[in-house]
Amino acid sequence: MTRQYSQELQKLLHRMRWGPVGGRYLLYVLEPGRRWALAQMPPERGQKVRLFLDCRFDSLDAAEWHVFRLRWQALTGCELPLDETGSERP
Repeated sequence: MTRQYSQELQKLLHRMRWGPVGGRYLLYVLEPGRRWALAQMPPERGQKVRLFLDCRFDSLDAAEWHVFRLRWQALTGCELPLDETGSERP
């Protein structure tokens, strides 16, 4: 399924997906299609990926939203002021 986003959002997503790799957050598959854990790319190529087993997800949507928020913060220096429903966070 291909989603259509505004040009501004497409630019932002491109930066979040294709910026520097070192330190980028990602999802590690624990059980295909069922469970994921947060992981982080190492600062330099050839080092091990850091796995956060205390940060697990049973929903791919929740996992992707969590990674999106972390990448947003890394890119902007600010927490994303929206929750997973798109509402402002308190």
